[in-house]
Amino acid sequence: MAINQRLAKKKPAARASSSDEAASNSPPADEKALTGRTPDGTAFAVPKTRDMLQSLFNPFTPKTTFDLFTLLVLSTHLLVFVAFPLATKRMVLIASFAFWRLCYNGGLGWILNWQSSRHGLVALFKRNGWLDASRGGNVYVWLKAELEAKMGPDYSFE
Repeated sequence: MAINQRLAKKKPAARASSSDEAASNSPPADEKALTGRTPDGTAFAVPKTRDMLQSLFNPFTPKTTFDLFTLLVLSTHLLVFVAFPLATKRMVLIASFAFWRLCYNGGLGWILNWQSSRHGLVALFKRNGWLDASRGGNVYVWLKAELEAKMGPDYSFE
């Protein structure tokens, strides 16, 4: 109720000024280049990413290791749905859903917390040299190939 009262008390918006009209003629936000900042303040253009469904199901899009793993899991679910009796498929698919949801929520939550509180991912990559061509070895080559396959033409691994 309090929210409705606050909304009702809001004044109508003022007429747009000429500067507002000029801003409305600019390209939409999705066409503008996003700029990110590193912890030391260095600015960089945020590269565009591909749509996940497009990258998974378009046969002409290069597949990464994670795409292939996702397709394998989805195929397994389809096989369970077709091959097993109703009671079994219900239990298997419910257990599968619970497992993947817990992995996603718990795992992603833990990783994001670790990164924000301790800069854990950055420290891990620096410690192991995974983003350094001379120290990274096979992990560097694999990461580079994965990221370049996933990102658009405006992305540079270096």
